[in-house]
Amino acid sequence: MLQMRLIWFYILLWMFGSWKTQNMTKFLRDANSSKVINISNYWTGYTDFQIQSHRDLINILTDIYDYHQYINLWEDREQLFAQKSHLYPAYLRKAAEFREKYPNLPRNIWFNVALDEWSIYFNPRNFDKNFKGENEKLLNFIYQPRKLELLFMVAVQNPLELDVKFRRLAGYYRKYYRGLHFIRWHKDLWFSNPEEMDFDKAEVIGWGINFNFYPWFPRYLYNTKELIQATEDIYVPRSLYLSLADMLHPFRPMKVGELRQGAALAATA
Repeated sequence: MLQMRLIWFYILLWMFGSWKTQNMTKFLRDANSSKVINISNYWTGYTDFQIQSHRDLINILTDIYDYHQYINLWEDREQLFAQKSHLYPAYLRKAAEFREKYPNLPRNIWFNVALDEWSIYFNPRNFDKNFKGENEKLLNFIYQPRKLELLFMVAVQNPLELDVKFRRLAGYYRKYYRGLHFIRWHKDLWFSNPEEMDFDKAEVIGWGINFNFYPWFPRYLYNTKELIQATEDIYVPRSLYLSLADMLHPFRPMKVGELRQGAALAATA
């Protein structure tokens, strides 16, 4: 888990099929703990929050940003703003309001954002739609996720379907192969030229073998036939904080009904 944290932008590849998504889901399952929130744009048994639209992604990342600013950085507030004295009073006011409204949030929670079919969400031909106007905030989060203790994992069929910004920022790529029956393997790759993405010139920096008896073992708990589309909003802003407060108690996976109930409560908060 610690090794994965060092690489904040992680891209899974395969031409067609659900191998890449199965393995991304397996990571969410293995990361399911009292210190992690799993966020994905497809439903799994290990999803704490499901998002569906660009606005959902911005809203939940904004909540993560506020949590980081006013909870994680609170103890370092004097050192953090020593060189920004003109901003310090405004920070104290906002932090006090936030901490009064959400008094029971634990510190140092990790966040996994797993997005399948990334090229549908961020088609490189739609740069204006993806990153300008109301979506401009996304660039701030995508460039600085390490500071938010945030790991992005994205799955695409081909790296050239990605906007070049993501190709430049990716820590590395993992390519999954069809394999033989239940034996499947992958290679971890690094590209010296993200504009070119020539697999013949890629540096292989690791490889591995997966024994996959899906759907019997391991149990990934997701539907490979679910359509991934960036459509209507489903994430309720600030509902994340209810789950964070619940982490103060012994961890237990939240059920779909509880997530909906929590979202309804957050909407009235």
